[in-house]
Amino acid sequence: MKLVTWSAIGLLIGVPSILGTTASPGRSQIIPAPNDTGTLVNSVTNNPNQFNIDGGIQAGSNLFHSFQQFGLSQGQIATFLSHPGIQNILSRVTGGSASVINGQIQVAGSSANLYLMNPAGIIFGSNASLNVPGSFIATTATAIGLQSGVMGEQWFQSSGTNHYATLLGAPSAFAFSGLSPGAIVNAGNLAVTGGQHLMLLGGTVVNTGTLSAPGGTVTVASVSGQKLIRVSQSGTLLSLDLPASTASQINSLPYTPLSLPQLLTGGTVNHATGMTANPDGTISLTGSAVAIAPTAGTTIAGGTLTASHANQAGGTVSVLGDRVALINATVTATGTNGGTALIGGDFRGQGTIPNAQETYVSPNSVINVNALQTGDGGRTIVWANDTTRFYGNITAQGGSQAGNGGFVEVSGKQSLVYQGSVNTAATNGTMGTFWLDPTNIVIRSGTDDGDDNGGSTIAFGNDSFGQNGQVLASDPVPTILYESELEGMATVNHVILEATNNITIDDLADNLLDIPPISPPVANGDYGSITFRADADADGVGNFTMNSGDTLRVLGGRQLTISGANLSLGNIDSEHHVTINGTGAITAGNIHAGSLTVAGTGNLQLGTIVTEKNPAPWLPTGSVSLTSTTGNVVVNSIRVLQVNTLSSTDMNVTIKANGVFQARNTFLIGSSYSGLQNVPASIVTPGTVSIQHGGASFTAGLGVERDAAGNVVFRASSGTRTGEQVFIRPTAANSSAMRFEFADGTIVTDSVTVRSVPYDSNSVAPDASYTVGAIFIGAGTDAILYGSFGDSRLKNSANIQVSTIPRPDTPIATTPTNPNHASTASNSASAASNSASTAPNSATSTAIANTIISPDSQAIQRQLTNQTQAAACPPGTVLVALNRGQNRRNADAAPNSSAPNAANPCRQVSNDGPILQVIDADPPK
Repeated sequence: MKLVTWSAIGLLIGVPSILGTTASPGRSQIIPAPNDTGTLVNSVTNNPNQFNIDGGIQAGSNLFHSFQQFGLSQGQIATFLSHPGIQNILSRVTGGSASVINGQIQVAGSSANLYLMNPAGIIFGSNASLNVPGSFIATTATAIGLQSGVMGEQWFQSSGTNHYATLLGAPSAFAFSGLSPGAIVNAGNLAVTGGQHLMLLGGTVVNTGTLSAPGGTVTVASVSGQKLIRVSQSGTLLSLDLPASTASQINSLPYTPLSLPQLLTGGTVNHATGMTANPDGTISLTGSAVAIAPTAGTTIAGGTLTASHANQAGGTVSVLGDRVALINATVTATGTNGGTALIGGDFRGQGTIPNAQETYVSPNSVINVNALQTGDGGRTIVWANDTTRFYGNITAQGGSQAGNGGFVEVSGKQSLVYQGSVNTAATNGTMGTFWLDPTNIVIRSGTDDGDDNGGSTIAFGNDSFGQNGQVLASDPVPTILYESELEGMATVNHVILEATNNITIDDLADNLLDIPPISPPVANGDYGSITFRADADADGVGNFTMNSGDTLRVLGGRQLTISGANLSLGNIDSEHHVTINGTGAITAGNIHAGSLTVAGTGNLQLGTIVTEKNPAPWLPTGSVSLTSTTGNVVVNSIRVLQVNTLSSTDMNVTIKANGVFQARNTFLIGSSYSGLQNVPASIVTPGTVSIQHGGASFTAGLGVERDAAGNVVFRASSGTRTGEQVFIRPTAANSSAMRFEFADGTIVTDSVTVRSVPYDSNSVAPDASYTVGAIFIGAGTDAILYGSFGDSRLKNSANIQVSTIPRPDTPIATTPTNPNHASTASNSASAASNSASTAPNSATSTAIANTIISPDSQAIQRQLTNQTQAAACPPGTVLVALNRGQNRRNADAAPNSSAPNAANPCRQVSNDGPILQVIDADPPK
């Protein structure tokens, strides 16, 4: 086969049409079809290169023309004459020759839309242009459907007889009854006016020229054959298999359309189209080494496709087909708000428009849906049901003066090769979102992308995916992203990496994956975000996995979200909020964050957690929330840091475990307030602590014992405070603001201590809840421990609330069913004298005691409520009243014995054992 370059394509003449067998390449002349619509073609006086097309048959607001041949040479003009009553001009070419148009097509007399249908093929040369007030649609369909009221859909046939009187209503469908529909090529400059539609719809469609519809729609779409394409008023396409009932209404073509290479090599040519027909049957665009087998359903977009508008929102550019390629293309849909670019499909392959099986975007291709001055960036989708190879550049930026960034999705559902760039920045607004969502994602360290730089000689079906453009029904090939690519996409976008199945971070050479801050920095508090979302279809198959020794570090205040079925994380380091959600088990190393939320249905096992409240108002509060709806929550320790003198508001620790909660490690903490140093602690926060759990084993605490009668015995230190685990002390020595009154009348205004017993945490039953060290809570805050009360250090004016939880076989309630409160003492000067008042009568005490102790709930302590305190206790006394016999072990008493005195409910301690245990006063070695 001779290699022909379309650098100088001229008139395609002298090649006979073999009607009934094969179509001819094409002719540049206009010949009306005889005995059909009465179409007239007249040369304009004194201008033999200008032709007026008149006559035709009118049906309602539609005007029909029929041609034997339709073509224009360079410098020629064809004008379709109309009148204001005409909304659509529909023309067909019946002779079996492709239309070669290298001149200008016009519409005069009305703002009618113009349809040109030639199943043999349509070629717009480099000098082709339009001057039409309405929309323009060129198609190689075999019939155009019109909704004709009560008669239903009627068909304007490309061959054979038409019943024109029934062809009423607007065109809304295109039927392709053959297996290999004809091709369309545009190398010219085709433009419609603002807000109109410009569409090229054929078997194989190639653009190397310019297509323009300011603020309207530009659609370049191919059809593989035996399809029905419906078009909405907005220009949106819906592709369906051609129903048998429709196919039976369509006249068969008396010829077989030529393929695109046959059209390109079928005659003497001398005007440019920007294409080369290769000897192997593929075609290449000028200036590109990429070769494409132009089978039916292939769309190749080079040149310029624009729906931009200077004073309105950008329009929509759609490049659609079974196989779609952008090669050295410029796609723009800019405007006051950015427009839309759909390359191969819509978001996630959803919606009505046809999806590509394979999509390719070359390195020099650019898609621009920016807002201009004050609007939001637009929307770009690059999609394929099978494989996408993306090497191009996309910008969806907000306006230069105001506006937010847009939205970009790049994905091949089965496999994605991503080596391009995306920018959704907003100088004076919020960044947009960049979304990748193939089946599996693998992230690797470094920048080694191999030899695949987008310059492959075959755009579709390379060695990884088949030969000669064949789409293989093979297992999904993981999408591989390298650190350099991930870092590049994160600097100017909110990034979402979503996989139907798994996301895997391979072992990192330096044990560190950095997600950089946005660049340049912004002053509006938008620090960006990155989301890793495995198991996107929520079928329970899809995990997030990384090496336990590696660290994912998110810099610059960017938010981090990780989700999936089962999550196996390494270390996490972030300045902003970190969210981790799993439908199964979650394991992680050490976590440092601005605030943290971890939620799963299975077990949570985490390392050391450190959060801190940042002074920036848009950064998080330092809070920690850990939830397991069916499993256990296990951590090393939790520490919430208060930077400088920031308020402790919302710096809370909330833990909800359906099973046990365990804090298995400690860190040393000192306090100038208490005078203690090197106190082992498991939980420290300036805010509140709320722990709710329902473990299977409720054994007695190691710092708190039961005596023979089942009463709770608190062990207290009699000497130095070193190793104390619970500290309650007033703000000043001898202050009456916090006081404890014992059964023998002794009033304690100094600190009350409860010492734990050193214990080997390895010997604790796995179904027992505990903390290794103390729980430290800041001034003026509450410790809320549902179902349990372990070690706490409370400054003055703080409350301890110990609430009941249901029995283990009952789901844990979000709020306790029988909350009982312990409030601080009054700060008034009369507190000391009031505390000496006599206790209420025993009958009242007994009634209150019976009220507050319920056999349906379990708690370490059941103190009086605020309501019952006023009735039972003298004003000013502390609601937490410890019986001295239970507070301090009697050294002379036999083991497991005490001398409790619980006559006064104001000083009563319940007889239930603790659920949350403090098991070791010493920090781990």
